[in-house]
Amino acid sequence: MLLGVGADNFVYAFPNDDYVGKKYMNYATQTITKPHNMYLQIWIQDGFPALLGFAALYIIFIIRAVRLSFSKKYKDLKEDTSFKMLIMVTAAATTGYMIVGLINDSTITVAPIYWVLLGVGYALDAVIRKNHHA
Repeated sequence: MLLGVGADNFVYAFPNDDYVGKKYMNYATQTITKPHNMYLQIWIQDGFPALLGFAALYIIFIIRAVRLSFSKKYKDLKEDTSFKMLIMVTAAATTGYMIVGLINDSTITVAPIYWVLLGVGYALDAVIRKNHHA
């Protein structure tokens, strides 16, 4: 559980040999291949340190975005207003991804969009902080 079983190996970690439990839950003829929870997926496949790192990247970004958006220190920056708006939109989009992760697993079709948005958010934060301190 600490180090994970490897990418796309959830099916091997899940107790598909629990025939009584599967019969009780009406999954007797199915092999469970997906966790239907992004956080459980990361924990089982990649390990607990990966889950902590994943959550930390998001939490740090959200804290910085909220501070930047509501801080009096940055209110007078007229040239950075569009950057601040983009950070708020990026924060909303990444928060939506994290919430949906509670009821769905991460897929190759959506995950890259999240990582690009998170990277853009961090970049915008860096630009605003650099412009303010320069």
